[in-house]
Amino acid sequence: MHKTSLLLIFFIAIISFWGFSRIAFAALPPLIPIEDFFRNSEIARFSISPDGSKLAYMKPVDRRMNVFVRNIETGEERRLTTEKERDVAGFFWKGNDRIIFMKDSGGDENYHIWIVNIFGEEPRNLTPFPNVKSSI
Repeated sequence: MHKTSLLLIFFIAIISFWGFSRIAFAALPPLIPIEDFFRNSEIARFSISPDGSKLAYMKPVDRRMNVFVRNIETGEERRLTTEKERDVAGFFWKGNDRIIFMKDSGGDENYHIWIVNIFGEEPRNLTPFPNVKSSI
């Protein structure tokens, strides 16, 4: 009788575990693809111009974060940077008509400081020295 009780308890435990595990696995949410954790935001790092007429932000182009400016009144958007190898590391307003930004070349981590007008014309390297790291 004792052996029969133990076998009965054992089978009930196995059946219970099997049933509960199926319920537990069925209740799990769907898996999120790993790529979703490492992709760039659709739009990020907002900054309003000193006069309040423009909004600068970063968004990806060909998987690289670039700086854009939008006229708040008209909604016109303009891309200021054309980075294809590395993301722009950061930016800020210099007055109402220029953006200063940081970028490196080819992943060397020697960041340079650049300036560009709000039309995306004539970007200029303010720190064109080789093998030197600059920061803001």
